[in-house]
Amino acid sequence: MPDSTSSYSIESANTRTRGSPSSGGCLAVKRALRKERDIKKNLSLKYKYYEFFVNSQWIPNWLLLLLRCLMGGTCISVFIYVSVQSGNKASSSTSTETATSSHSPTASSSSSTSYFYLTYLTIWSYLMMTLYFTCALVNTILLCVCSSGCCSIAAGESFSLTDCGYKTADQLKAVRKRSELKRALDSVARQSGFRLQWLLHTIATDAALLVTVAYFSLLYENSSPIATLDLLEHGINSVFMFIEAFFGGVPVRFVNIIYAVCYAVIYVLFSVFYWLSDRNNVIYLYLDWNNPGLTTGVVFGLILIGMPLVHAVWWGIHLLRCYIGGVLLHRENKCSPTLETENA
Repeated sequence: MPDSTSSYSIESANTRTRGSPSSGGCLAVKRALRKERDIKKNLSLKYKYYEFFVNSQWIPNWLLLLLRCLMGGTCISVFIYVSVQSGNKASSSTSTETATSSHSPTASSSSSTSYFYLTYLTIWSYLMMTLYFTCALVNTILLCVCSSGCCSIAAGESFSLTDCGYKTADQLKAVRKRSELKRALDSVARQSGFRLQWLLHTIATDAALLVTVAYFSLLYENSSPIATLDLLEHGINSVFMFIEAFFGGVPVRFVNIIYAVCYAVIYVLFSVFYWLSDRNNVIYLYLDWNNPGLTTGVVFGLILIGMPLVHAVWWGIHLLRCYIGGVLLHRENKCSPTLETENA
């Protein structure tokens, strides 16, 4: 079986696939799984066809761009609003998360203490999501501008805003011969931008789902209606990242969980130093370093169990995306889909 050339492309337009369309989906998933073996390359965030980072899986690229604009605009607006409203105190949207002055796990959130808003994991994670959508939009705009705004369906540009992201390997090679596109994609600065987008995607997806699960399972009080900001920061955040992960073209590699783990470790270390400055600085009931035994157990449970489970969800969505894409490609082109990250 030949090696693949790109993430959501077709390996060869001359290769016929026998069987039902589902066979194309299964083949796509198998090849995507094989790419997990290249640990060094995955950790380095190397990717040959970075133009797929601005493409959609199966909806028109202009629609994906519109969704990213709406989601990114919402994230920026919410973050600015929280920043302005909070000032030097934690926003009201995170008040239900804070530890009480008595540090009692059963105490009501009404007697909680609010801290500077940037001390909360919710705000950190929302910032990561905001940075991701900003980076994705900037990469899309710069790629179109630096490649002379090529958007011709007939030419097969994989970043066309009027087309979907699926292309044959021959089409990709033909498009890459265009000097303006080659210069745009081979730019070190441009590649660095796409690597940053991939890194932020990994952190933002894991952090968003982790915040949603932790908030509604440990912190949210069912007796009171959820505030709009709480819903945006703790619920809609995961919805946004699901839309991005399901329709976008950024791959998910299981080994890249290390970046999300590093993000979690950095926050834990921050909470330790914040607590050392004042033993009353207990941001979360379950992150109270006045009770080191319980808190250490929570931290290790988060890193060794919680983070892998959360990352596995997004990894599964990525494989489902590959499967669906393989089925669609089989029906449309009757050829062998790869739907996996390329090997260069």
